[in-house]
Amino acid sequence: MEPKGYLLLMLHAHLPFVRRPDLKAALEEDWLFEGITETYLPLLETFDRLQGERIPFRLTVSLSPTLCEMLQDPLLMARYADHLERSIALASKEVDRLSNHAELAPVARMYLEWFQKAEYLFEEQYNKDLLSAFRRLWESDSIALITTCATHAYLPLMMNRQTALAQIRIAIDYFKKLFGRRPAGFWLPECGFEPGFDKILADEGIEYFFVDAHGLLSARPAPPFGTMAPVSADQGIAVFGRDLESSRQIWNPNSGYPGHPDYRDFYRDQGYELPLEHLEEYLAPYGHRKMTGMKYHRITGGHGEKDLYNMDRARALAKEHASDFVQSRLRQAQAAEGMDSRPPLFVAPFDAELFGHWWHEGVDFLEELIRIAASHEGLELVTAHDYLKRHPNLDKASVASSSWGLGGHSQMWLDKSNDWIYIHLHKAAGRMGELARKYAGADPVLKRALDQGARELLLAQSSDWPFMMKTGAMSGYATRRVEEHLGNFNSLREQILSGAIDTVFLEKLEESHNIFPGSDFSVFSGYEPEELM
Repeated sequence: MEPKGYLLLMLHAHLPFVRRPDLKAALEEDWLFEGITETYLPLLETFDRLQGERIPFRLTVSLSPTLCEMLQDPLLMARYADHLERSIALASKEVDRLSNHAELAPVARMYLEWFQKAEYLFEEQYNKDLLSAFRRLWESDSIALITTCATHAYLPLMMNRQTALAQIRIAIDYFKKLFGRRPAGFWLPECGFEPGFDKILADEGIEYFFVDAHGLLSARPAPPFGTMAPVSADQGIAVFGRDLESSRQIWNPNSGYPGHPDYRDFYRDQGYELPLEHLEEYLAPYGHRKMTGMKYHRITGGHGEKDLYNMDRARALAKEHASDFVQSRLRQAQAAEGMDSRPPLFVAPFDAELFGHWWHEGVDFLEELIRIAASHEGLELVTAHDYLKRHPNLDKASVASSSWGLGGHSQMWLDKSNDWIYIHLHKAAGRMGELARKYAGADPVLKRALDQGARELLLAQSSDWPFMMKTGAMSGYATRRVEEHLGNFNSLREQILSGAIDTVFLEKLEESHNIFPGSDFSVFSGYEPEELM
């Protein structure tokens, strides 16, 4: 018997490539360490626990190639282990400091146990290999793994079909190398879609991808079931549209669940509140304040003084919100009854890092949601493949330009704060295409230089840099990253054209920016500067 409705949960896990072997420690590497401790390990533990209890669940996880590279990098994983040791030591000091504080002593103990559990999971249960843990979940049919662009480039602004093809093809080849088979689905970074991308994806063997709601709602002809069923795009590839109501319940800054006053406040971190002498060992070798992950206040409301965090109340609230989320989907399904012969589908894609990192209780929310859905006949968790297997006949439509960013298009990645980067990216891509055509069949050293030039270009194309420039968060760092990678590309190009490769410079880049080993520069050989999307 079919359910009243389907729920397609999609978690997109991505972080920009950050790796500084030239330094003893780099602050930006903490983005990865926080993601592992607060999101990736808790999610894996939750999924394994559900499997162990034989609770069926199906959801989709997109792992970006840059994140995958970092999760298997020996240097970064060794540094993460050191980071956990420092976190445990600081949490132990906090347990002692707050032992007589009635409200905060339990929270301090929770953090100590949290870091100790992360160390156990990382070192013992997953043997420092999180990708294998995700692979096992995929092989057991609990999750579906898909990929995204090589360096998470925002494709609508890359201007050229070959750039989009390079980002997509490298990602697919890399995914197959890691997981042994090609991905069936693809996550377009920021849901950024332009007509023509569907053909590239279809030609590369992708069966489905996702767009924001207005990508389907503005499609031609208009899909009769809105976003509650995928459509078959011009190339026969299935396109799933984001459900606005389920997204609103999470993302809305005013009414979304994560903003509830009882949840933990992300920004009130002890790294900025404790005396420096108390933090001295934790902050070494940085020497300046940073996030510790230990936060003792709840959101409360407004910008005034925050109330203390009550973890039991917050966890209970997460379960209430999970129940409300399921009931809301059932009400949607009831309202849609009779509109179509198929049960309605609600596509709910989220950044994975929302759960656990930004929203501390988010993993508890997900687990409870899965448990409720597993015991409720009215709502069934599915993947895109599950849905297409049951309902292969789709309405045809030409999908509209769209993104899930501010304004629904490219406003977040193209404004006065970041528009300067695109002429340089476009020019560099054209030059990379010229080099790829000119030096086909290059000797080993020249090929190394060409391959590294392609890596530098790919890294410069990351959507993270214009996003940071737009928000003002780490804008100086983002600017330096774009300038660094484009500068490296131009230096390599000059050396290639002059026939004088600086092997010391090349080796340094190969060590620092060692992403996608084995990738081949020839993927850019079809680039024509005048060929715009």
